[in-house]
Amino acid sequence: TLRFVLDVYLRVVHPFLPFISDELWHALNPSQPANITILSARIPRSLDNFLDQQSLFTMGDYLDVAQKIRSAKSLLLEPSQFKVTPVVIEILADAPQDIVQIWSDVDAMQIIQDLTNTEQVYIEFQASLQDGGSAQSSTPEGEARLMASINSSIRMPFSDEKVADSIKKLQKELVSLSKAMDKLSQRMESDKYSRTPDNIQVKDRETLSMWQSTKEALNQELSKLHDIQGTTTMELKS
Repeated sequence: TLRFVLDVYLRVVHPFLPFISDELWHALNPSQPANITILSARIPRSLDNFLDQQSLFTMGDYLDVAQKIRSAKSLLLEPSQFKVTPVVIEILADAPQDIVQIWSDVDAMQIIQDLTNTEQVYIEFQASLQDGGSAQSSTPEGEARLMASINSSIRMPFSDEKVADSIKKLQKELVSLSKAMDKLSQRMESDKYSRTPDNIQVKDRETLSMWQSTKEALNQELSKLHDIQGTTTMELKS
């Protein structure tokens, strides 16, 4: 920051302009006691005057919600350019005031839109329990709900047709991966494979292991999609 740069610069020129640099340094750091001089004060680190804890907290909350939205999109195997419309971010009843303030910011909707490639983002504040609200509203038909944090949830549209398409894509990917694994396994089990260089054998075993892990992950995603197929609402795990 400019304050950090000026502090360092005044220390550099202090041997040549001792009185002026010391006066300017005190003006730059009015909170420092009068008996502390530019020579006796601790040299600042570059991050001392840069980190804004409130901004870090705010962006952390935005990023958490954005990541959950992207995860929900990826569950339906949508390409990165696909724009879900609309996405509703619900701030749950009786959320702390600092959370309410973060999501009341006029830039909050635009930030989430940019982070998630979403055309429309709406932010809704549920009524508090004292005002007759509930801890969490019901999920409307044709929408998915994902708990973003203890203070917020996300609603986004989905269709059974979209789920069915995603199942077909996953099944196709699993078939292709299984064929590649079978082909590699057969080659590794052949009599001639023993003459293959050791480094190639190690690489083949690593590849087979990686494919097996990928296959297990794909099967888990397929199981999730089968669970929600035919339902009118989708409850996604964080």
